[in-house]
Parts: sequence; C-alpha cells; structure tokens
Amino acid sequence: MALVTVDELKTALGVGDLYTEDLLQKYCDVAIELIEGLVTEASFTAELAPMREAALATAVDVFQSTKAPGGTPAGADFTPAPFRMGRSLLSKVGGLLAPYMDAEGMLA
Repeated sequence: MALVTVDELKTALGVGDLYTEDLLQKYCDVAIELIEGLVTEASFTAELAPMREAALATAVDVFQSTKAPGGTPAGADFTPAPFRMGRSLLSKVGGLLAPYMDAEGMLA
C-alpha cells in the first residue's frame, strides 16, 4: 500500500475523472519520494497515519502549484494562496513528520 493513492488525491482535489490516473500518479509518486527522503526507513515502511497525511498534503500542493493559474492556488473565496514550492512545501508538514525524521536524511 502506498502513502497516498490516486483515489485519495482525486477526492482531496475534487477533480473526479478530469485528469488521467497516470498524471495523478506522478503527483503521488513525487510526494512519496519527498516523504521517503525525510523519514527513517522503519517508519516509512510502517506507513503511519501522519506520514499518509503529509504525503496527501504534499501531493495536493505540488498538483496545485503546477495546475493553478500562475502557479498560485486560490482558496474557496478566490484569494490567492502563497507560493508553496521550495522550503515551504515540506515546512507545512514538518510537524507531522517530526517524530519520524531521519537526521542523516536531512544532511544529504
């Protein structure tokens, strides 16, 4: 089982069948690789709930940063959100991952 699935991403984004599963799988894979690089191997293998939440949030942010007009997602009230790529991408989920972070992974 993966940390985030295409069906979970479709539900979180509310896109239905607008995008192909292959395309959405790429966003899931990016999120999984980012999380895998930050946490210990044992906790990554266990697929704990906080890591699943972090992977889903990361996949949504990456998707919105590439598909939203101007690369800036908008909220429900159409106010633009801050740019989410870069350091802020993982800072948002850092609290969820903190107990499972691999100190060696952060140095690489």
